[in-house]
Amino acid sequence: MLSTQMNNLIMENKMDENCLIRCERFVCNTIQDNKKVIILVSVSVIKKGSEVGHKLGNPQSLRSDTAMKEEEAAAVARPLRPQENYPAQSAPHVPYKAPVAPTQGGTPGSARKIFAIDCLNPYQNRWTIRARVMTKSNIRTWSNSRGEGRLFNVDLVDDSGEIRASAFNETCDRLYPLLEVEKVYYISKGSLRPANRQFNNTKNDYEINFSNESTVEPCDDALPSYLPKFDFISIDQLANKKNNDLVDIVAVCHSADQPSKIVSRASSREMVKRELHLVDKSSSLVNCTLWGQQAEEFDVSGNPVLVLKGARVSEFNGRSLSVSASTMVLTNPDIPEAHQVRGWYQNNMHNLSSMSQLSTQGGRAGDMGTSNWKYLDQLQKENLGLRDKPDYFSCVARVSNVRKENCLYKACPECNKKLVEQPPTFRCEKCARDVPQFAWRLMIRCILVDFSGIQWITCFQDTAEKLLGTSADEIGDYQTTDVTKFDKIFTDVLFKQFEFRLRAKMETYNDENRLSVHCVGVSPTIGPTYDEYLIKQIEELEMS
Repeated sequence: MLSTQMNNLIMENKMDENCLIRCERFVCNTIQDNKKVIILVSVSVIKKGSEVGHKLGNPQSLRSDTAMKEEEAAAVARPLRPQENYPAQSAPHVPYKAPVAPTQGGTPGSARKIFAIDCLNPYQNRWTIRARVMTKSNIRTWSNSRGEGRLFNVDLVDDSGEIRASAFNETCDRLYPLLEVEKVYYISKGSLRPANRQFNNTKNDYEINFSNESTVEPCDDALPSYLPKFDFISIDQLANKKNNDLVDIVAVCHSADQPSKIVSRASSREMVKRELHLVDKSSSLVNCTLWGQQAEEFDVSGNPVLVLKGARVSEFNGRSLSVSASTMVLTNPDIPEAHQVRGWYQNNMHNLSSMSQLSTQGGRAGDMGTSNWKYLDQLQKENLGLRDKPDYFSCVARVSNVRKENCLYKACPECNKKLVEQPPTFRCEKCARDVPQFAWRLMIRCILVDFSGIQWITCFQDTAEKLLGTSADEIGDYQTTDVTKFDKIFTDVLFKQFEFRLRAKMETYNDENRLSVHCVGVSPTIGPTYDEYLIKQIEELEMS
């Protein structure tokens, strides 16, 4: 029997009758009536049947020892007729034994048979693997026309390969507390199905679906620290990758923004994201986005080496990477590639000003990947924001004016859209429901100045809170309870110097095109890259 992944040999007419093949991987299963069937998992065609031209040899049907004994017993019990002349019995046929995939494992004296992960296929009914849990997702919920439920998945690895396993509903509740990252388990009794490439990026044609009968047992044997197989590419090679391609990267986290909250356009849910700025030996930098709990808990101290397996390439702001639920993230792994990039970074960490940047936007102004320094008058001189895509740049400026009129609005706690007051509740038109509570949201307009000119900009919630140094809820409370404190918040920020990360884009409002400049990052401290920029400007002036 030919396995599913080998069907293309038939469809493309590469395998025909009488062809000569090499069986590279196969599994021998016993089915009803002690019949054996071989499933060809990996096959290469040496010569087509049309070239061979005829059947080779005189093949005979392969019978099991039990079947042969049953036939012999039936022959003895059956009376012989005198007129029948039976030929002499030939030498018993010894069946060919395939290379055995399972090996003995478990505790001493155990008869447990262990299958290698790369030998698993849907045609096996009974199997046990010994594997290490490399990643484990959070429990997620789903809802569609067929109902709703919950699931989680784990990536398992042994010395032969890797595979993803998923558990749903009751099985999810039972197995989630049992499986822990970096621990080794004996796992058995799960069904295998073709891998869904929309959600599964492991290098395996199949995935495991845990069932109510699935068993998970801890393995206490001393085993090597299995790691999956990586296909690393350098950061500069990301420029040749397509949008949504999955890649393996090993790089140093040079810096990171603070976690921030955004509202998803698709689900209108508030999400936590964090931008990391990664560098590697190609002297290139790329932004990488973490999401959710991972974004909140990630530790950037000590500039860790990150290994990303299955990171998704995005064309957002040039080239960037995104870590999804299916991405494997390893911090400071003990592999040669990680040690090499660590050594390179330690020798070059102070000479990264000429780094090639694949991402045009970062989070905190002045950080690596967010330079592209400009003076305010260059916004007009270089026609920034007039192209199809927005332009991002950094600047150092002082705040000369902040408009506090209409700087606050009452927003829906779910989607952050402006609410319509309908006492005693509020109406959200987007969510199409009444809500009893609201959340304050900030949107301020302010004027930036430097030696070259001035520029109006708009700051929304996160950047407005950073600029003013106060939360939107506190400002909202002061607006109604203490006008003096409310005014002081806006006057205290005047004529202070900040680093700004700005986004310039031509927008249409009331059928009129106008340049809109939004603040996407702000920091009260001036980073070292601005000093490097000024030194470079001085050197260019001296040369001229």
